[in-house]
Amino acid sequence: MLGHQCRKKKEDEPPTKQRRLDSYVSATADKVTNAKKTIAEAAALFVAKDLRPFTVVEGEGFLTLAETLIAVGNKLGPVRASEVMPKRQCVTDAVKARRLRVEAAVKAQLQCVNGFGVTHDQWEHESVKTTYMAVTVQYVTVGEVVARVLQTRATEGKTAAVIASDTAAILREFGIADKTIVFVSDNARAMKAAFRCCTWLGCASHNLNLVQKHAFEGLADDPTSSVLQPVRLLLQHCKELVTLARRSNFNRDLPKSLLQCIEVRWDSRFDMLVSVDTNYTALHAVTATNVKVAAHLQHIPRDMLKALMTLLQPLKNNRLKLCQESAATLHLVLLVKNRLLTSFANAEEDEPWMVELKRPLHHRLQVDFQVIQLHKFATILVPSLRNLNNLMSATERETLVQQLVDAVGDTSGSPVTATPPPNQLQSAAADDLVAAFSDPSPDDVGDGCSEILRYLVAPFNAATLRLSPEMFWESQQHRFPKLSAFANGLLAIPATNLSSERNFNYAGLTLTDRRSRLSPHMVDDLLFVRSNFDVCK
Repeated sequence: MLGHQCRKKKEDEPPTKQRRLDSYVSATADKVTNAKKTIAEAAALFVAKDLRPFTVVEGEGFLTLAETLIAVGNKLGPVRASEVMPKRQCVTDAVKARRLRVEAAVKAQLQCVNGFGVTHDQWEHESVKTTYMAVTVQYVTVGEVVARVLQTRATEGKTAAVIASDTAAILREFGIADKTIVFVSDNARAMKAAFRCCTWLGCASHNLNLVQKHAFEGLADDPTSSVLQPVRLLLQHCKELVTLARRSNFNRDLPKSLLQCIEVRWDSRFDMLVSVDTNYTALHAVTATNVKVAAHLQHIPRDMLKALMTLLQPLKNNRLKLCQESAATLHLVLLVKNRLLTSFANAEEDEPWMVELKRPLHHRLQVDFQVIQLHKFATILVPSLRNLNNLMSATERETLVQQLVDAVGDTSGSPVTATPPPNQLQSAAADDLVAAFSDPSPDDVGDGCSEILRYLVAPFNAATLRLSPEMFWESQQHRFPKLSAFANGLLAIPATNLSSERNFNYAGLTLTDRRSRLSPHMVDDLLFVRSNFDVCK
């Protein structure tokens, strides 16, 4: 007990203090801070010596490597890095080996699923002039939407025959060629021809891009319209201003880079307008010394620039809602079309040029933005949307319900009625796209009716209505087994071919000028391992 703080101290003995708990914590925190500084200095040397981007230290793969190195250091103690770091060929072999392990695991997962959405796209690398095709798959499992890249294959051409044969070979390789599959791609003739004997959907993002493309092509083809002349001049001078900025190198002196309108890029016209507006003050400041910039800006009145941005904003906002890989999106296509048609309807306060511009946008939406039966099926299978409020007439809904009965093969019990039940429960989130068209939940009916009829009139509480569609059907599969299986197959279909598009963005980062000698097989291995990073961690 001599060391106990409570013992009586001698008169000449200095007082002692018991250590506080935070003294231990602060000591640990200081060690971590010092370690971070040391690692930051080493990382600075790494990015400078090996010419790597600063963001490399934030990547998930780099952090996984760092954690492994720390674990090895704890196990082995002080050791030279050169003694434990693998050589180039070892890493190459490890990528190939991991690809085989992950592929086996993915194949096993796919065998447990019956319905898939498959996206497809093609891309040509500028340096090596090799054409690649990507095939990705999307499916629903345990109430979750999963998207995976199956293969990024070098192909012999872009013909329909090549697309069809290579895609079929990939699907056979993964053991899903005989499953229920819906293909999603852009509207290229070769794509349509390749999948003409299959169920095929045009990518909704590409279709929205076509709406803008055709609407503004009509604007350029009608030079006689004096009302639209200011809009034509604004767009023309925005494009020329961006070109000037890039060629004269003053783009780097602006707060944000100016972006060019490139028709094949989604929303590029809107992004160009936003970039000009963001830099408008800085551009105006140089007009005194740069007569070319001044000449362009006089045809870009800011009030019209902002009004045009406001007009096109809904196209981008709604496209982004459709571009998701980890959530169901097919049911949103019908909603997006209806919302955009409303956005492009004339309003009393519209200026004459706005009225003239809304007309072709409204028309092209009806022509280019396709909504087919599968989209409607997906919408009615979202419980808060099952009455299809403001989306179609009662007669159209009744016809759709009967078509759904035929598709599901559910003819048991009473005949299906499409009469909407009375309103009882409203969905939350008034600003949400789904909430704008959502339905209430009605009273239940007897078990003798078909699954579809029981679903259409079954009561669901507010919490159930707020579930994502895929989670809803996971929770209801015991109650509606046949309809649940059908719904999961529909919800697996993506509204866009985002997965393939995004995969080629990563392909461009993989096949750089420094790595242009990578074989097509290694490109495929790297992209496959990256896409399926969560498998066999």
